[in-house]
Amino acid sequence: MSERERTDEVAEQVAKPGGGAVLTGVKKWERRVFQATWTRDGQRFEAVNYSVRVAHGRQRKAVNLGTPDRREAARRASLFVATLKVRGWDEAHATLGTEPARIRAERESPTVGQYIEAAARVAIGVSAKTFRDYAANFRWLASRIGGIGHEGKTHEAWRLEVDRIKLGLLEPRSIEAAVVSYIQERGASPEARRTAASNLKQCRCIAGRKIRRLLPPELGGRNFFEGVILPEAPRPPKYVATFDHGALVTAARAELRPGDPQAWLAFILLLCGGLRRGEADGLVWANVDTAKGELRVMGTKTPDAAGTVALAPDVAAELARAKAEARGFFVLEGREVPPGGNRRTYRAEATFARLTKWLRAHGVTGRCVLHVLRKESGSVVNSEHGIHQAAAHLRHANIRITSAHYADHRGARPVVSLAIPAAAEGGK
Repeated sequence: MSERERTDEVAEQVAKPGGGAVLTGVKKWERRVFQATWTRDGQRFEAVNYSVRVAHGRQRKAVNLGTPDRREAARRASLFVATLKVRGWDEAHATLGTEPARIRAERESPTVGQYIEAAARVAIGVSAKTFRDYAANFRWLASRIGGIGHEGKTHEAWRLEVDRIKLGLLEPRSIEAAVVSYIQERGASPEARRTAASNLKQCRCIAGRKIRRLLPPELGGRNFFEGVILPEAPRPPKYVATFDHGALVTAARAELRPGDPQAWLAFILLLCGGLRRGEADGLVWANVDTAKGELRVMGTKTPDAAGTVALAPDVAAELARAKAEARGFFVLEGREVPPGGNRRTYRAEATFARLTKWLRAHGVTGRCVLHVLRKESGSVVNSEHGIHQAAAHLRHANIRITSAHYADHRGARPVVSLAIPAAAEGGK
């Protein structure tokens, strides 16, 4: 307080009725504390406990001092303001022993990094790659809530800053606001809504009951997403082939089989086996039984996706020929991938890159043309054997996923004509 301000305050205090003496310390705050009053339905009420109005750092608040005794309230107000000037609002509230629940929750709450680290130790049945996706989306959400951007920072610096965010900040209102702002920044497009819904779904997985029940109470005691309401994401468009299946296979046999045998093998596994890229990358020759015409898929996206895939005779013959010439343990040759990293890296990354380039040159479109081959595989089985067989071929948990994303309805469909059925005519 400047000399001028101090003089004005003293003069004002002296001028008050009954004044004349300058009040300091607890005596000063006895004049400033008050019992809040309010009116409801025409009736006036008065709070039992005393409060004090305090301004600091562009904030002005009425602080409940938690006591009905005026002198004790003045003592608490004096200590509160002295702490506030030096250490800020949170430390000042702590002096009262009754700090607001929100501030206390944020203060005592573990951090995002602590939660992810603990969840990684108990995430049973979740692959390392899938958990990395969960953690990345959880950090994405926390960074939007905490207002932490990537600008001018390395990814590692950004991640360390996000990991220090308190879990107490993750509540339904802040989560909804963060996701809605993300959608609005991208023009509220269907793709933005689908991306936001997908990211939030993975966040729910890392904070789901299966993981939280294995965590200590201070980490797993609260479901961050309980009560979260978001705009419904539009359904993604059904798969529609942009190429001729027969022409693509003919071109691959003529160009890839003699010119790039590894790309040809990858093409067979993705299109004829319906494998995901990671499943093809990790497939070993020991799990390819060309005599029975089947291959065993292990190390899949989820435990439910493991299983056996039947192979057509000509596909089994192609794999048998390649198996006889194989020099390594894996079906697709590649380099050793170091553990860890921020993104999934494949052993056969170079082979997948060559195949991707070849597919785009032959009319296969989409964000991930390698996954388009898996969708085409399911569509072919669906058209010939039905949706249930297509779901089994792709190893989906239920046919809803197959129908919504993978099955391009082609060929003849059952129809009802206006012609009178022969059985009906005979019964006349």
